[in-house]
Amino acid sequence: MITPLGGTLLNRVLDDGAAADLKAAASDLPAITVNPAEVWDLKLIAIGGYSPLPGFLNEHDYASVIERGRLTDGTPWTVPITLSVADKDSAKDGAKHALKDEAGNLLGSIQVQQVFARRFEHEAKGVFQTDDEAHPGVARIKGAGQWLVAGEVSVLPEALPADEQGMEYRPAAIRTEIEKRSWNNVVAFQTRNPMHRAHQHLIRVAMETADGLLIHPLVGETKQGDIPADVRTECYKTLIDKY
Repeated sequence: MITPLGGTLLNRVLDDGAAADLKAAASDLPAITVNPAEVWDLKLIAIGGYSPLPGFLNEHDYASVIERGRLTDGTPWTVPITLSVADKDSAKDGAKHALKDEAGNLLGSIQVQQVFARRFEHEAKGVFQTDDEAHPGVARIKGAGQWLVAGEVSVLPEALPADEQGMEYRPAAIRTEIEKRSWNNVVAFQTRNPMHRAHQHLIRVAMETADGLLIHPLVGETKQGDIPADVRTECYKTLIDKY
């Protein structure tokens, strides 16, 4: 099994005892409201999907990702993972804050290390190669808060689904499944659509020399007008079963 990116597969999900402690203390903590896109980022940090990130980027890593596509330690990383707020005073350096979604549900907490200004134009051009707000990525960061909060996070287990579209989705479990199958050479295919004939052909050719295939669908919020994730998942299952 290959080493996870950055050397460590993280888990930022609280155990039952720590989760109970956070819920008991949450009402006394200042709270940060996390926008829907950043809720997905929070969940991916929690399960290790963004390993080796233990939380949202600090200013040095943010700048390094934009300028050279790497964290400051040299780990390849091309899109800043940030937590935004509208007001610099929304978060206090060194303090623990509760994290809540827009409906007020408690998701977890962040130990704030730093609050710094988003460099919108620099980020947009560095990541998306444009600052045209017709680009959905540019529009998303323009519409988000222009102050960024850095810090390590902890996430409540109930903030995460037990599975995704009826399938396992956590990196540690997927690695365990690959080991159980004794696969040494695995091809991964990431998609946000049902498979086209060209995709199917590429996969079949790849599997001539690979032990196994990992189909890695994007779920959650994708492009407007995309086919829903549950429909796409049935398409992938049908291909696996019949082809």
